[in-house]
This record gives sequence, C-alpha cells and structure tokens, in this order.
Amino acid sequence: MTAEGRKLARNHNIPVTPLVFVSYAHEDEEWKNLMMRHLGVLSKSAHLETWDDDKIGIGQDFKAEIVDALELADAAVILISADFFNSRFIHKEEIPLILENKGKDVFPILLRPRAWDTVKWLRKIIDRFSQPPFLF
Repeated sequence: MTAEGRKLARNHNIPVTPLVFVSYAHEDEEWKNLMMRHLGVLSKSAHLETWDDDKIGIGQDFKAEIVDALELADAAVILISADFFNSRFIHKEEIPLILENKGKDVFPILLRPRAWDTVKWLRKIIDRFSQPPFLF
C-alpha cells in the first residue's frame, strides 16, 4: 500500500496491514537481508508489510522518505550492533523518531555482544523482554 493510501485508510478508520520499519547500520546489511527474508514470510501471507531503506528510489530525499516511513510504521525492528550505535544518522534522526511515537512497538535484535545495557533508551526497551532478544 502506498503512503498516501495508508494515511487515507487510517484517517477513515479502515484497518490496514501493520507496517514494520527496519532500522540498521549499513555495515550490517547482511543481517538486515536475513531479517527481511524472515519477515518476508509474514509479508507474503499479508500479515504485515515491511519497510527498509532499499525502498528509497534514486533521486528521492532519503531523510524525508525515512521520516515518512517511521511516521506510518506500527512497529520498528532495530538491529543493534556497534556500527548501529556509531551511526550518527541513526542516533540523531531515526532513534528519536522511533522513541517519540509511544504507541509504536520496538523490537531490538542484538546482533553481537556489546555494552548495549549502558544505553538508557535501549535498556528501557529491552527490560520489557524476559531475555535480551538475539537474532540467532
């Protein structure tokens, strides 16, 4: 469904397939591709739609596209790694938007061991789970 169609449906209280935003550092693209394959199973059965930055077309304003996708998303999967924490764009742009929307479900996936528990905003999210979520 297009962004315009999704907005229109929501404005008229028409149910739409949940949209999951996937946030990752480009250094972790292999992990993102693996996650998208797993989420693709649910996408094919129309239980959810996914969005990642591969959907940004050439010449499009990438920041505006990401902001729009985050505003429309019902949930976010964040692939946590040292590269994720070191990404200025993720830290300054994506994470504040993800955390700003209190109704959005956030699912952190810890890709490799690191000092994730020292990051206050992430600690609050992970504390909701009985165990820290790991990809595999």
